[in-house]
Amino acid sequence: MMTETETTSRIGESPGEVLTRTLREPQARAERSHKAWTKEQDEYVRVAFRNVKTKEIAARLDRTPSAVYQRALKFLQLPKTRTHPPWEEWETDADNFTRGNYGKMQTKQLAAALGRTVGSIHNRAVALGLTRRTVQGPKRPWIEEDERYVLAGYGKIPTKAIAGYINRTRVAVYNRASHPRWGRAVPRTVRRNWEHSEDNVLRFDYGKFPTRSICRALRRTLSSVNCRAYKLGLTRPTAKAPRRDWTEREDECLLANYGEIRPSEIAKKLGRTRASVYHRAEQLGLSSKAGSPELLRRRSLPRTARPFRGFSRPADIGYVAGILDGEGTVLGPPRVTIRVSMTSKEAIDRLHSLCGGTVTGPYENRSGKSLVCKPQYHWTVSSAENAFRILKDLLPYLVVKKEKAEAVLRFLEGKWFP
Repeated sequence: MMTETETTSRIGESPGEVLTRTLREPQARAERSHKAWTKEQDEYVRVAFRNVKTKEIAARLDRTPSAVYQRALKFLQLPKTRTHPPWEEWETDADNFTRGNYGKMQTKQLAAALGRTVGSIHNRAVALGLTRRTVQGPKRPWIEEDERYVLAGYGKIPTKAIAGYINRTRVAVYNRASHPRWGRAVPRTVRRNWEHSEDNVLRFDYGKFPTRSICRALRRTLSSVNCRAYKLGLTRPTAKAPRRDWTEREDECLLANYGEIRPSEIAKKLGRTRASVYHRAEQLGLSSKAGSPELLRRRSLPRTARPFRGFSRPADIGYVAGILDGEGTVLGPPRVTIRVSMTSKEAIDRLHSLCGGTVTGPYENRSGKSLVCKPQYHWTVSSAENAFRILKDLLPYLVVKKEKAEAVLRFLEGKWFP
């Protein structure tokens, strides 16, 4: 770096001389990160920022454009208003070249040939009234020979092949076939009437063999075969198992297990379908009893959750009530949930063993929390039936959450026992 005497003795130099001398010094090419600004560089930015582009200033000072911009606005407090160089006017040769090639060659190539930007080419084309057209030209008129070729091949050969042969687009071919001028368009597919021999094959084979095999044998489409079979009144028979009556042993198994285990498990045990189990239970007047595992599952109990079996000791009721009052949350109604969040895994496991529900966690590095926080665990009861029974047992011992628990119990009682 220069000393103060060297700096003061060269203040009278022009900005170009200051810049040339600064860039020649080896110390000026230090690292870009946190590189100190010199007085000569600040002076050059003050002089050149208004008329020279930021990129050029950054290149000459060996800095980034953002560094120059921030230095000029924040530190030097220069005005944002800058004088841009006048636009280069278009010459007659450039306009003629644009008229002859705009739309026939890529705009990037046209801009490179004229030494201008793509935006400048587009703006000049708008000023000249030019549009980008295909090489074929605007609205090339149809001749009778091309239309005859389209009408003869449309629906028989691919539209892309027709368009390629007559050097047109597929949309143009489709529009001409839909609205011909010198002829009539042929349908895409020629309808072939069904013969008696084909009907006999269909009557004999339909429903006994795969429909696609019949289509290949008759050389017809799948929809055509199905429509003809419908008109002939044919159906494909499905193999149905013979109806099996319920035995006394199966009824006893249903009476003992319905509401305790899943109907799918009962159906698998008896070798029947779930629908059959449901219908037989309805005939016998069976239903899931209040507090049964099946009823709890239907009332939004997650499959991973454990049902509430009741408290065995009064001390357990006081333990759960104290934790719920201090660390817990009662959500609802209408969707009732009991939740406790703690960093003690032992306490959460204790709640899980006493009241059922689910345990999730640990959750670390929570958003907005300190990195030194302990992992957190959540105990949740999301079943309305379980929450109702737990809150009813805890209600005499609650203090802080008592009002909320009473509101939840009133809501559930009014919903279930109107």
